[in-house]
Amino acid sequence: MRIWVVDDEPGILQVMEVALTWRGHQVTTYQSAKLADRAASGRDERIPDLLLIDVSLGGEDGVALAGRLHAIWPMVPLVLMSGGGLPLAEPLSFVTQWLEKPFHLAQLAQTVERCRSG
Repeated sequence: MRIWVVDDEPGILQVMEVALTWRGHQVTTYQSAKLADRAASGRDERIPDLLLIDVSLGGEDGVALAGRLHAIWPMVPLVLMSGGGLPLAEPLSFVTQWLEKPFHLAQLAQTVERCRSG
């Protein structure tokens, strides 16, 4: 699977990239919504098979980024990650899964597998 991971914490990006690559996935990481937006608007970028996006991206809104990417690729499963529990009162119809931080790598692998299986 081609997986995009968007998180403002370099350590989390690195761990997720290594763990998912080790499981045979092609992982692209972005440390900001701005970088992910730029990549999504590029004509040469291949469509990801899965999006993993942190809700809080420093001063940027991960939920807004998720909505923009969903508008571009409505069929791509989208996982929102949050360290503060489920932050929204209303569920988002385009979110496939939630992954609460901190998580174990086994939880990450299970989440990715559930998204792959549909």
